[in-house]
Amino acid sequence: MFRKVEKSLDLKDFEITTLRQKIEVLEVEVERLKPTKRKKVVLDPNVRFATIADIRKAQRDAGWEIEEDLEALEGLKSDSEPEDCIFVGVGSRK
Repeated sequence: MFRKVEKSLDLKDFEITTLRQKIEVLEVEVERLKPTKRKKVVLDPNVRFATIADIRKAQRDAGWEIEEDLEALEGLKSDSEPEDCIFVGVGSRK
């Protein structure tokens, strides 16, 4: 009888330890996925809308890692045709 009680206690201890580890992993995942604070895009008072370069700069300042060439974006003209160039960037948090 004592062996059965000991075995059931060992199984419960194992379950508790396993579940605690899963909880720790999930808590870390929740912290990682929590939204970060946003940073306001600072606009030039002489323009009506923000440019892509302004938005990317605000994202960098807010702690986002931008994998994109900002110099190429700043060189874009508003009168360029859509077929002239396409920039694809992937952003991720630090």
